[in-house]
Amino acid sequence: KILSDLIFFVQKVSEDKSTVSPLDLEEPTDLARQKVVQEQGIVDIALDILRVPFDSSKHAAAIQVEDIILPEYKPYHYTLQLCYRLIKQVIKSNPYCSRYLSERPGTVDFMQAQLGYQLKTAD
Repeated sequence: KILSDLIFFVQKVSEDKSTVSPLDLEEPTDLARQKVVQEQGIVDIALDILRVPFDSSKHAAAIQVEDIILPEYKPYHYTLQLCYRLIKQVIKSNPYCSRYLSERPGTVDFMQAQLGYQLKTAD
């Protein structure tokens, strides 16, 4: 719910949120709100969330990236899609944040490794 609310916040959604999927929303983003999300470290948290299910050093039941599309991992899959959507909305028309993400060690390689698993990584 929090990830969805953050997506709606960055996109300045004024309509009834219960009828709109945060993954399908294409509202314009608000630069000031993008900046708030970036400055509060929320993008870093989203990037950390993207890694957790696959990190065997954090928990013994790490998921293989190719297994993320299996039905038993649907909640993880949806959460990761929301994280990628939030990141997309924060970097949209925001060169500072785009540069920040590209310079964060391992981020680009990690995201590229998740291409092809219906996580909206390419978005």
